Amino acid sequence: MRRWGTIEQAREWLPEASEEEAARFARRQRLSASPNAYRQIERTNQEIDVRTVLTAIAVPTLVLHRTGDHLPIEGARCNPMRRRNQRGHA
Repeated sequence: MRRWGTIEQAREWLPEASEEEAARFARRQRLSASPNAYRQIERTNQEIDVRTVLTAIAVPTLVLHRTGDHLPIEGARCNPMRRRNQRGHA
């Protein structure tokens, strides 16, 4: 995570941000976690798989995803909740 807390990474996550917004975001990253702590958080997040319990959600749920997000939409498209609620559009 050499780019953690840099303007370069802020621009990747927030491509339309102004210079001031990107600098503020980068600073918040540096203040929130060290690069090593962030790496550990990311590793843990990648190991979490809640798909088996998603069908237990019995209330209307809206899953949002924006165009151009740095997270892939495929995760939302294969969501097991969609079997229960076919009104979802991904």
